[in-house]
Amino acid sequence: MNKLYVIDGPHRGNSFALNDDITTVGRSRDNDIRLSEIGVSLHHAKLVKKQGKIFILDVSSFQGVFIDGQKIEAGMEVEIRKGNRFVVGNSVLSLQKEATGENLAQAYPTETQKTPVDTSESLLEKHESRDYAPTVGLLLRISNIFAKSHDIHDVLQEVIDQIMDLLIRINRGAILLLDEGTGRLEEVVSKTRIGPKAGPLPKINYSRTVVDRVMEEGEPVMMPNTSLADEADLSESIQVMNVMSVMCVPLKVEGETRGIIYVDSIELPYGFRKEDLQLLGGLADTAAVAIQNAQLYDALKKELDERRRAEEALGKTGQALQETRDMLVQSEKLAAVGRLSAAVAHEILNPVNIISMRLQLLEQKEDLAGAVKDALAICKNQLNRIVKFTEDLGQFSRSSRKHISMNNLNEIIQHTLLLSDPQFKEYDIKTDVNYGTALPLIPLDKDRIEQVIFNLLYNATEAMAGREIRVLGIKTGLSAPGDYVQVIISDTGTGIEDSHMDKVFDPFFTTKDRGQGTGLGLFISYSIIHEHAGRMWAENNEWGGASFYIELPVDGGHQ
Repeated sequence: MNKLYVIDGPHRGNSFALNDDITTVGRSRDNDIRLSEIGVSLHHAKLVKKQGKIFILDVSSFQGVFIDGQKIEAGMEVEIRKGNRFVVGNSVLSLQKEATGENLAQAYPTETQKTPVDTSESLLEKHESRDYAPTVGLLLRISNIFAKSHDIHDVLQEVIDQIMDLLIRINRGAILLLDEGTGRLEEVVSKTRIGPKAGPLPKINYSRTVVDRVMEEGEPVMMPNTSLADEADLSESIQVMNVMSVMCVPLKVEGETRGIIYVDSIELPYGFRKEDLQLLGGLADTAAVAIQNAQLYDALKKELDERRRAEEALGKTGQALQETRDMLVQSEKLAAVGRLSAAVAHEILNPVNIISMRLQLLEQKEDLAGAVKDALAICKNQLNRIVKFTEDLGQFSRSSRKHISMNNLNEIIQHTLLLSDPQFKEYDIKTDVNYGTALPLIPLDKDRIEQVIFNLLYNATEAMAGREIRVLGIKTGLSAPGDYVQVIISDTGTGIEDSHMDKVFDPFFTTKDRGQGTGLGLFISYSIIHEHAGRMWAENNEWGGASFYIELPVDGGHQ
């Protein structure tokens, strides 16, 4: 009797007897072999015995079936032999207790699919049997590139291209270097195979925990299958981005770590082998020498450019003075608009009040025709619009009165998200919302808090424009002592420069192009939270992007 062994994954150590004809595999209880893990579809695959051989068939599962690292085509029977290993979800299975991975199964078309399959060369041999010669050839090609170019960006982009050509199962790669001026790690080049943006990218969302560990310890890190690691050992970024395998090696110059090479796989585990870690290490040593040469070249070039920079600095000083004068003029304009708005609001409200009283007198008359009553109602609605408009104008010159009532913060956020949904769909933004349970009702001005949430959602949407991964996270709950209700709004955007962190809530501060932003949105939001006796601050996320924190007192700050 043939048996199926689980040699790795959540069900490791289990074995299953195969039926004489068909054996079904999936998460549902009606399968012959049940693998109860989220990566397995309800009905995932079938094992078929015929003519003394065993074939496997992917029955249109969500994640697919992989034999020795290669995904098989759904609906096509593929022979499996002893020594093959195949992946269903996060479980690695084999017809023997220890799979060698030496032979790839041969494709066998079903009756409904008679497409010829070329089995003259094993797909596995193209990857798993990579020998010494191609690796040496790669190192020689990279060395020649380094010798011919001083442009470190072009050189490192070629390194990423060569790595991803050789390691066909990794999805993404990046090279980061330490900036001597700022002392921060900067992403120089990156590349991905995922989605419509496959190819070179300005940046990817890498695991900062892994990168920081390699920078600090100066030793490589390799995790072939993160799903088998303890959750306590995984960083939040690895779980958020669903990284299944990751490898990172240091770039050392004269014994000091000056950067890293980072690769990972998102679609499936085992994106590389132990030998690939040695390959990356060899590349890193070669690249480190080229980096040092390029930096010496840059230092010489900077010295020659110093005089030109000094001349340009004088012109920039004059430009900065002009920009300061422009800002002062703009500030005066806003003050003038505030004074004018107050006067306009006053002049409008006087006649509006008279008209409103006359309408009320008319409404009190008896025997008014229905059409007249409808017309009076329309007039009153339009007058209310005018009153609301004048109140908005008044906000330019004075602090508006707060309308405090007991509210549930979760309901305010739900309403704001509903109104923002069309914008999220337009920019292909996914939301990850986690509402805290049993939040108390707290005293606040619902409209003004809603305005704050709108501002933060809008800023997060703009920050993620053009990014590979666009996820907006919202989380509510109580602070540790329980005296504040907290909301955290996170994005996977560009994050906040360290030098900007203490300025983001200043009036008129903006990183947008001139004319694209006023720099007042976060300032107004901060002021509203402060008026509610609350707190508001920003932090950068480990996995990229930024998070804004808001805390509002449960007792309303004794308002």
